[in-house]
Amino acid sequence: MHFTSFLAALALGSTAFAHMEMSDPMPFRSKLNKKLGDKVDYSMTAPLGEGKGLCKGYQSDISDLTGAGAPTGSYKAGAQASLTIMGAAAHNGGSCQASLSYDQGKTFKVIHSWEGNCPLASGGKFDFTVPSDAKAGSAILAWTWFNKSGNREMYMNCASVTIEAGSGAAPAVAFDSRPDIFVANLGTDCKTVEGKNVKFPNPGPDVTGAGDEGGYTGSACGGSGSAPSGGNTQSPTTPNAPADSKTPPPVNNDTPSQAPVTGGCGGGAKCPENTCCSKYGFCGTTPDHCGEGCDASAGKCGSLKLIRGGSYY
Repeated sequence: MHFTSFLAALALGSTAFAHMEMSDPMPFRSKLNKKLGDKVDYSMTAPLGEGKGLCKGYQSDISDLTGAGAPTGSYKAGAQASLTIMGAAAHNGGSCQASLSYDQGKTFKVIHSWEGNCPLASGGKFDFTVPSDAKAGSAILAWTWFNKSGNREMYMNCASVTIEAGSGAAPAVAFDSRPDIFVANLGTDCKTVEGKNVKFPNPGPDVTGAGDEGGYTGSACGGSGSAPSGGNTQSPTTPNAPADSKTPPPVNNDTPSQAPVTGGCGGGAKCPENTCCSKYGFCGTTPDHCGEGCDASAGKCGSLKLIRGGSYY
C-alpha cells in the first residue's frame, strides 16, 4: 500500500513543475507545507478544468484554521506585500490577478492585476498593496493566471492568510466594490486568445502593465464590480454589470439549470453531469465536494475512485 502510494506520488511529482505555482504564501494542499502530512496535492501546477471549482475546491480547508487551513501568510491592510511564483514552464508569461475572499472562497475581489509578463521565471515576486479597507481577520488569498502560449487554461492557487488591521487613507474604490476575478476557459464561452496577454475587462484600480486588446472572446467575459479609476488603467472593453448586481446566466427552460464548474450549485441550480455540489455551493469531483455536506439534490455524492489521475463514480 505504501509502495503504491509512493509510486503515485512519484508520478505526480514528476509533473509538479510542468507549469507554475504560488510558493509564498503556500497554497492549500501544497507539497511545500511540511505540516500537512499526507493531505497533499502533488499536481498543484495543473490548471483548473472540468469538474474542478475555484481553488480546486480546497477553499473548504479554511474551516480548519489549526490544521489544513492554518494561515501561511500574514499581511497588513494598507501595506506593501508580495507573492512568489515558482515553476519551470511560464508559457511566455501572460496575465495574472491577486484577490481576497472573506466568504470561504465563494467570491474573490481583485486587489491587483498584472497584464503581461506574469510570470516569466521561477522565483518571481509580484508586488501589490493590500487595500487599506481590507477587513482584519482570516481570508483566502488567490493567484490566478492566464498563460500567453499553450493550451487555453486557467491556473489558480489559493492560500489561507491573516489580514491585520492597518491604517491609511480610504481607497478610491471600496473593497466591496472591487471587481470579481476574471474567469475564462472553464465551461463557458469565455475563452482567452493564444499569443495575447489578457487585458482584463475590469482589472480594478491597481494594475501593472498593459494587456493586449482582443485577448479574450465570449459573452461571459464581462467584468463586474467598480470600474477602474486613475490614469494607470484603461477602460474595460466589454460592458460591466453594476457593482450591486450580477447578470444571471441564460436558462434553458426545457432542462434543469446547470451551474458552471466554478460554483453556484444548490438552490435549484445543478452541477454538470458526474460532479458533486459541495456544502459551500461549488461543483467539483474532490472528496471535499462529494463527501460530508454534499448536496445530493444538485449533483452526485459519494466515494470517488481514482483512475490514472481522473475521478469517476
